[in-house]
Amino acid sequence: MMMPRGLCADRVNGRGQAVKQAVIREQVIERNIWIDRPRERVWAAVTDPGQIMHWFAPDTAAVPVRQDENGKLTVYAGDMAIDIAVIEVCEPPRYFTTRSLPDRVLTTRYWLDEVRGGTQVTVRMGGLEALPPEVRQQHLEVDTVGWEQALKNLEAYVCGLPVPFPQGF
Repeated sequence: MMMPRGLCADRVNGRGQAVKQAVIREQVIERNIWIDRPRERVWAAVTDPGQIMHWFAPDTAAVPVRQDENGKLTVYAGDMAIDIAVIEVCEPPRYFTTRSLPDRVLTTRYWLDEVRGGTQVTVRMGGLEALPPEVRQQHLEVDTVGWEQALKNLEAYVCGLPVPFPQGF
């Protein structure tokens, strides 16, 4: 679901005149899933570089992801190293935030809450409003489906089942 945020409002200037004030609306993709596994298990799958590709991009699970001392996540494919994100906030085992690299425009937030003996995972991707309109629309279309599939893969992975979307995100 795309969730618009922000307002477009009138304000009054110093002369008492109404002035239109445009405020950019934040555009967000938010998805969640309940997983019948303890939060610590789900946290490990979501934050351990050795496990991420098994549910996020299973077809490339053999491609290593490494995290450096500054929280930067890098994918290694042959001789290529691709910096994909940096972890900005990490509050184990409940919350963490990543920013896309190299531009840091997109922010992805992950919440893991203990609910009914399992884990409620909420993923919220923001920053889309900073992208050019055609790029934003592509992200809205692709990433909305991508997160739905990735979360279903995450559930299957932590439950020891085959992932339903081997192509991943």
